[in-house]
Amino acid sequence: MPVIIIKEPSTGKIEYEGGYSYPDGPFWDENGYIPAAQKYINGVFFMSDHPPLGKLIMSLGEVLINPNENIDTSSFLTTDFIHTFPDNYSFAGMRFFPVLFGALSSVLFFLILSRLSVSIHYAFAFTSLYLFDNALLVHFRGAMIDGIQIFFILLSILYFLIIVQKRGIRSPMEYFILGSLIGSAISVKFNGAILLLLFIFLAFEDFRPIIMKLRFTWKSRIDFFTKAVLSASGVLLVFFISYYIHFSVASHVEGNRLYFASAQYQSILKSKTTANPVHFFMMLRDSFAYIENYEKGVPQWDPAKINENGSPPYAWPFGYKSINYRWSKSGGSVAYLYLQGNPLIWFSGLFGIFMATIFVSGVFLFKTPAEDRMDFRMIFYFTVLYFAYMGLMLTIKRVMYLYHYFIPLLFSLILAFMIFQHFFRKEMKTNDRILRNISIIFFIEIFCVFLFFSPLSYFIPMDSISFIKRSWFKVWGLVPVNL
Repeated sequence: MPVIIIKEPSTGKIEYEGGYSYPDGPFWDENGYIPAAQKYINGVFFMSDHPPLGKLIMSLGEVLINPNENIDTSSFLTTDFIHTFPDNYSFAGMRFFPVLFGALSSVLFFLILSRLSVSIHYAFAFTSLYLFDNALLVHFRGAMIDGIQIFFILLSILYFLIIVQKRGIRSPMEYFILGSLIGSAISVKFNGAILLLLFIFLAFEDFRPIIMKLRFTWKSRIDFFTKAVLSASGVLLVFFISYYIHFSVASHVEGNRLYFASAQYQSILKSKTTANPVHFFMMLRDSFAYIENYEKGVPQWDPAKINENGSPPYAWPFGYKSINYRWSKSGGSVAYLYLQGNPLIWFSGLFGIFMATIFVSGVFLFKTPAEDRMDFRMIFYFTVLYFAYMGLMLTIKRVMYLYHYFIPLLFSLILAFMIFQHFFRKEMKTNDRILRNISIIFFIEIFCVFLFFSPLSYFIPMDSISFIKRSWFKVWGLVPVNL
């Protein structure tokens, strides 16, 4: 976290030093997200390949922190990818909410595990699977939208567990609230739509006695229809509001940059009536058309390409391919900012999904008894979420990257905890000394591995030998910079 110094108590001006504002240069998609967020601040029209909520939240951080009050950022308004940042530009504002949401997500991860656990102590211990993953830490400290989306994803899962575990019938308003949370995740990135499966799981929990007995009454049908409508309403309300704010705020055309907007949209921009709700769906149509054209222009994954940073989904669970986000030479050393996961954590997730698949298959195919039916259904739900996401990713032809695995990674880590609990439920309840000591040793190892890879996470200079020592597996694709 940043060091905060109050320089002028009379004005309350804040200066940020170190922390997430370091390195003081852009990495990965910051070159694209920061100009987009700046356009909101200046009210400049643009179109984007992602929904607007994440970038809107980023721009709010810049406004609140305001570290670049005296910096000329006009160059951000005439490009979608900024190559050269102004001298003394501070990243503290743009990175503030991605970092904050990423940090708060650790609390949500703990609360999710505590809802699923018979022991709050083990839930707390297993939260280290989120806290000490180097890849999550690196990516979520940048001015990018994935950390914001993960927050809404985990919040949606937490609320889903809360209402699933309550006694009695769930109210239509609870479906609406869940819809608004899922809509928030989708409004940051479209891949958040995988959470729509939660409605199917919730409906099964709600109408399970009726479904199992095939006794559908008019009352149950009306109840189901009402909840389905309110679920969709919650999703669409947040999604439409985020786009409405986008259209209303980003309305001034800079340098004739029209992004292939239709003649109708151009007329609306010229007349300065983008805030008129009558035009909303026409502008939304043009935005979707832009996204479709943008995706067509993204190249496919090419393993033969020199410095190819992309990777196929089937290789993500094994950590392929790590990405060198940023590097800087300093004498005989190089500072790296690498998207490199904690191998103990990622392999724990891989083991979790492997064992969950065997367990679920055994129950369905071989009628293996499940000691706790609710726990089994939770394991089944997260297993479905994992494979549904990965299956959808395999259908996408454009190049994808390792951070697209963050969502199913979290599913797999939750499954790792639930499988652990499935085998050691009794020992966890009784606080068995042997299990506790073995667990402590394991989590100490996770922390030690995190520290070992931390130079790649915190941009700490090291020599080539030190770098090579961290290249445990060839599949990761870690490549040192030539000195």
